[in-house]
Amino acid sequence: MNHTVPFRKGAGLGLLLALAAALPLPGQQIRARSAQAGDITHEGRAWVQVLHYEVKTRPGQTLRFRSDLGSVRILTGDGNTVKGRLVAKVYTRDEARARAFFRRLGVQAQTTADGVLIRGSIENVARSRRMRGRSLKLDYEVTVPRRYNLDIETQAGGIEIVPLDGTVQAVTAGGGITVGDVTGRVMVHTAGGHIRLANVGDRLEARTAGGHIRVGDVNGDANLETSGGHITGGRVEGRVIAQTAGGNIVLRSVAGSVEAQTAGGQISVGESGGTVQAQTAGGSVRVYGSRGMVDVETAGGSIDLLDLDGGVRALTHAGSILVLIRASQKTFSASQLETSMGNVKVYLPATLALTIEAEIDDAFGHKIRSDFPLQIQRNGRDKYGTVRGSGPINGGGKVLKIRTTMGNIQIIKITKKVLADMEKKKVRWRQRVVRDIQREIAREERRKKRRKDKDKNKDKEDEDDEHDDH
Repeated sequence: MNHTVPFRKGAGLGLLLALAAALPLPGQQIRARSAQAGDITHEGRAWVQVLHYEVKTRPGQTLRFRSDLGSVRILTGDGNTVKGRLVAKVYTRDEARARAFFRRLGVQAQTTADGVLIRGSIENVARSRRMRGRSLKLDYEVTVPRRYNLDIETQAGGIEIVPLDGTVQAVTAGGGITVGDVTGRVMVHTAGGHIRLANVGDRLEARTAGGHIRVGDVNGDANLETSGGHITGGRVEGRVIAQTAGGNIVLRSVAGSVEAQTAGGQISVGESGGTVQAQTAGGSVRVYGSRGMVDVETAGGSIDLLDLDGGVRALTHAGSILVLIRASQKTFSASQLETSMGNVKVYLPATLALTIEAEIDDAFGHKIRSDFPLQIQRNGRDKYGTVRGSGPINGGGKVLKIRTTMGNIQIIKITKKVLADMEKKKVRWRQRVVRDIQREIAREERRKKRRKDKDKNKDKEDEDDEHDDH
């Protein structure tokens, strides 16, 4: 029986950790041993103790790791063992205080019916939490076979996982999560920190209470959620749900449907094989290719929708709308384009049968121009009246409603030149997305270097803090 705690939308992190701690081991426990503690040494301004442990295993099994505190780094290696070490550092001038802490620290590794369980624990963990960030640093490093599954939880600290042939579940109550290429499904959750993932070979669920989410290609569905940060994704072979309370959403391409929502930021989606629903409280929306219904709305920003093979509903309260519809008679459905203030430009196939209902409120200085025959009417005697253009195209059909206030409406036949120009626009967008991802990767490398440099200087900073306390 699998006792791994699943992710559930809306579940609190504390509940997840509490449930995981209370669950029994999956199968009969075979062997348990405590880690071997090395000598306590004085390195620079820190007291250091290293704990080592090693457990026999088989490729394809599962590592379950639980820790009260500390960052976790998972490596892969050859052989049939799980090897690990904990590097504990206490920054204090008082050797007795350091030794007292090390006595409360322990790591136990044990085999289970389906793998290995490692527990890192600290007596009086609440007191240790108060020390964390000022005079305490715990770093776990665990090496598993390349073909292995991971179930990692730490109540405080970052998680880093190298490329792996298996599945990954990783939870932290505070810290970033970085994962290399994984062949199986991935579920990651942090209560505060960035999530950076390479390629995922199965479905993905990534949630953070505050931070960016960046992921490469996903060979399955992707559920991406952050309470504040940008979301960037590569090619997704399933459907995508992407939500952020404040940030941009950029998806290079999606084989299935898309649901994207941000409380403030831009939304950009490349080719999509299904429906697209996108909503932002402030920012532009771009969809560059969709085979299903496209429903987008922004409280303030432009809308660009190209290569639509179905119907469309596009609403913006302040911004222009550009739409290129390439639907057939079979795939097109009733559509609506509306902006409270801005121009609307629509490109339509020359042979598509539909009925157009276009309207400009407060039309002073603004017009309806159409490559298709329409009946144009002006209502009202003054220059601020309403202009309407309507009529059946190619015999008529499903209705396309277009409405703007104080803007122009253009309805244009698609030509080879139009398609070539739009393809250039799409290529420039894809190139920009790739550049943005490359810049983000380069920034991450610089951040790693800065973190290493910061660790080198941490000894002196913590000694100064300790001196001030005394």
